[in-house]
Amino acid sequence: MELTSFLKYALLNRGFLLVLINQEKHDQLTLDSKQRGPKLSKTKKPQYEVTVRLDRNLYNYLKFLENIKRVESKEEAIVAALRIFKKLNMQDWFPNVYRIGQERVIITTVGIMDDLFSTLNEEELYAVSQGIAMNRKALDVFDHELDPSLKDNWRVILNEMANFGWGKFTLKDNKIVAEQLALHPVFIQGYLESIFRVNFNATLDDDGTLTLEQ
Repeated sequence: MELTSFLKYALLNRGFLLVLINQEKHDQLTLDSKQRGPKLSKTKKPQYEVTVRLDRNLYNYLKFLENIKRVESKEEAIVAALRIFKKLNMQDWFPNVYRIGQERVIITTVGIMDDLFSTLNEEELYAVSQGIAMNRKALDVFDHELDPSLKDNWRVILNEMANFGWGKFTLKDNKIVAEQLALHPVFIQGYLESIFRVNFNATLDDDGTLTLEQ
């Protein structure tokens, strides 16, 4: 997906900006990078200036984001969009085909996933999550040099899950705290236990926070 197409679409939910529509003929985006300001000291990172030409519709959308206080400035919205573009490897996206790494991904709703999971009891759901985890390892979707069972590599897996929108995951010592989960807690537990080859003691708070501890 080209960057001009990327800037044409935004999802306000949780601040994510995703572009999913085709580039229109009149859209223009010029990126003329030049170093800004005097020579910087060694302790400061260089900053660059980018000129972006947008059609009226996009410009009005940036003004709308400012007016509703979703962003502090138009520049902030564009930078946020570019960061998401990089984070999700959207340079590999095509119309109607989205990819992260080796895998094709889809955008769906939590409601659809809840409906799907509701057809399974917790024992079945746990088994499904373990099967999915084992299949992903067998297909070598992770770096082939990465051993997920090593605790030093756990953050790589948790970061991928966060990028997929599964939730917020915090690792501290032998404890994983999973918040804002989009998937059933039993699914998350089974998936991680299979990936990491460990058994966790799981507790679920009233607010839906899942804590997994060895």
